[in-house]
Amino acid sequence: MSKRDFRIIDSDGKPIPFTCENTRFMTDTSKSPAGGPGPVAPGSVFAEPLAGIPGKENSLWLERVVEKTDNSASYWLMWYNRSGEPLTPVSGVFSKAAVTQMAKRLASFVQ
Repeated sequence: MSKRDFRIIDSDGKPIPFTCENTRFMTDTSKSPAGGPGPVAPGSVFAEPLAGIPGKENSLWLERVVEKTDNSASYWLMWYNRSGEPLTPVSGVFSKAAVTQMAKRLASFVQ
């Protein structure tokens, strides 16, 4: 079974390695938090990453995204390198309820 590539296609028909969107979702940069120690990822839920130190090491961010057809809100996790470039060309999109479930599972893991 072949995997579908959801990246945006450039004018030459080639997938663009990194954008703030894919064929179905895009980062909601209208709600980015202000402040924080260092660069903030576009669309980030928080002013600081969930893990890592921006500008010094890779960092993991929880970002707001919207579905392009109906503008419904969701979230994705995005890793950035220390230069602020995304490290993955794919994303997993999930609801706020799924974020809540992940937080509960992580909390039980670290106890």
